[in-house]
Amino acid sequence: MAARRGDLKNAELLLKKGADINCCDQYGLTALHAAAIKGHNHVARVLIRFGSDLESQDGDGQAPLHMAVVGGSLEMVEILVRNGANVNAKSNGGATPLCMATSMGYGDITEFLNSY
Repeated sequence: MAARRGDLKNAELLLKKGADINCCDQYGLTALHAAAIKGHNHVARVLIRFGSDLESQDGDGQAPLHMAVVGGSLEMVEILVRNGANVNAKSNGGATPLCMATSMGYGDITEFLNSY
C-alpha cells in the first residue's frame, strides 16, 4: 500500500522491518508494479535497492516494466531498464513493453526502448 501511495518513509520502514518485498496482491501485483504504474520513482529505487524482483509477473503476465509503460513515465522506464529489467518481456497476450509503448503513442518511451 505504501508503494501505491508513493509513501517512501513507510515503504522503507516496512522493508527494514523485513516485509516481503515480492508479496503480491490478489491480482499478482507487487509493490514494484504499483510504484511503476503510478510513477513513484523514489519508491521504485528503494524497492530495487532492497532486491525487488524486476521480472515478477502479475495475473496478466505483465512485469513492472509493462506497468511503467502503461503509466507513461519515461523516467520510470529508464530506472527499471537501467537496473536490469528485460525489455523483451512478454505478457500473457504476447505484448512487449515496446509494443505497448508504440500502441499507446508514447514516442519518447518507444525511442528509449528501441535503443535497447
